[in-house]
Amino acid sequence: LIKKAQAYQLSALPNLNGFQITMGRLLITYYVSSGNFELAKKELDTMEGTLSGLKRSRGYMEYGPIWEGGYESARGIYFSGQGQWLESERSLRKTLHILEAQYQKVKNSSNKIDVVGDNVRAATDATNNPRVYVTQISNRELNLANVLLRQRKLIDAEFYARKSITLSQSSFGSNAIEVARGLRTLATIVNEQGRYTEAVLLS
Repeated sequence: LIKKAQAYQLSALPNLNGFQITMGRLLITYYVSSGNFELAKKELDTMEGTLSGLKRSRGYMEYGPIWEGGYESARGIYFSGQGQWLESERSLRKTLHILEAQYQKVKNSSNKIDVVGDNVRAATDATNNPRVYVTQISNRELNLANVLLRQRKLIDAEFYARKSITLSQSSFGSNAIEVARGLRTLATIVNEQGRYTEAVLLS
């Protein structure tokens, strides 16, 4: 009975259930990269059902945009893997709109917690730690840059690759792996524009 009560208490926590969205996004990324689109689609359908349930939960007002962003991110990655560039672009743009709005909201909040400061340690999540969003935004900008590259929208692709690099560099420093990923993507885009000398330097 105690175990059942504990399980019920955990299942009643909306942000804990919301972790299923994050796990779903990570699983879909793995399935797509390994070419298993059947499992990716099945997981995407599961995420849609989870999100539908979370919309009726008491935590939706606080965590809803985070969950929506995770779901749209997964859709963008799935469509990209399938070569459905327009659908992927739509989902990734929607994802970025949600993530950037939340990032600015948390960054300017009086409840923001500086995880690298000298303050007393405190629990952080996407409601009070802006750094949670940085890697996600940077990665989705690179996803979008690649999708735009596939559509030969090379100017837009370069814009998002540079945007990703700028955010990663200002947040993590010049030697961060996120910056390296951005430079690699930018080198490919610049090469496709015929700016070969610059592409070599970026590489």
